[in-house]
Amino acid sequence: MRNGTIAYDAWDATQLNRRESILTLSNTYMGLRGTEDEQPPGSLPGLYVAGLFDKSECLVGEIVNMPDAVRMVASVDGEALTPDACAIESYARELDMARDAGFGAGCLWPWQSDDAGEEEIRNTVHDDGVVERRDILDQYHITSDVAYACLQYLHHTGDEQCFRTRLTPVVVEALRFWRSFLLSANDPNAAVLHIRRVMGPDEYHTCVDDNYYTNWLTKRVFREFDAYLAACDRKAADDFSRINALSPREADELRDIGARIYLGGPRDGVFEQFDGYFRLRDVTVKGCNARGLPRYPRSARRRGPTRLRAPGCAAA
Repeated sequence: MRNGTIAYDAWDATQLNRRESILTLSNTYMGLRGTEDEQPPGSLPGLYVAGLFDKSECLVGEIVNMPDAVRMVASVDGEALTPDACAIESYARELDMARDAGFGAGCLWPWQSDDAGEEEIRNTVHDDGVVERRDILDQYHITSDVAYACLQYLHHTGDEQCFRTRLTPVVVEALRFWRSFLLSANDPNAAVLHIRRVMGPDEYHTCVDDNYYTNWLTKRVFREFDAYLAACDRKAADDFSRINALSPREADELRDIGARIYLGGPRDGVFEQFDGYFRLRDVTVKGCNARGLPRYPRSARRRGPTRLRAPGCAAA
């Protein structure tokens, strides 16, 4: 993987089905296996739609494999043209993970991954066919969470070789994602960069700007990674640059991005959870559901933004 892109530059029949799974495309409603266009023998094409199951009398309800929509049949003088039946002079397949999610570069981690590594959170499909994106997918802080865990591994174990050779690609691709995200949501030349339209880890408040947890952790990942680079000796730095295809110019760009991420200060000793949080009205929680979670008052949903407050708690 380089720059958030999964790439293959050689045909390997033994890896056919594995690559088809890895290169699967999905919008959390419909999934298409990443088969070769020509679909050589052994290929397993698949097009699946969330919620569409085989309702025949079987022990286990299987999700339906829809008709193949992308197969291409090519032949020469009646002979099928497939990778296993001809000499291949060049070969390339790529999947840009961040661009597939709507961003320009880097790696955006799934919020809740399934066994295949795909995003398990599905969009809501209404009776009229309208697909509503689940706002829980806006918890982009997961990308910083994973990168920070890698940095913490180095901090607590001192295993610099493992970090440099195995974990730095995870951190670098996270920083590349945030660079793409921030520059697409802000004036690239702005002195301060805001992280906009996200959900924080509380999972109650949606589409907020400058969630403090997200901003703080992301800024810290940039800062700690820059400190790691500054402490590397020449050999380690060269090895690192080779592994991550990171030039000195790009390292400087990432350092600049991290320094410009907005981080608000406290008000009367309290940090605002996100921009505008202190202006929300309080709603007292009067009960919990069967799982012990606060029951959000329906009236509050109709009256605009609110923040929950347990009985007896003073307003912030």
